[in-house]
Amino acid sequence: MIECAKTVLTSGDLVCDEAINLETETKYDAILSNSVFSYFVDEKYALEVLERMYKK
Repeated sequence: MIECAKTVLTSGDLVCDEAINLETETKYDAILSNSVFSYFVDEKYALEVLERMYKK
């Protein structure tokens, strides 16, 4: 899916990676997730991802 998205969105900032590796240097007004939290290993991991999303 990311390869398909790259053909339409040419910003160059599309990434396929683990949620915990989300870089937080570049800031956005909104960040979305869809059906991923149920796959996280535990609540600690989910909290760390949420904190990174907030920083993003």
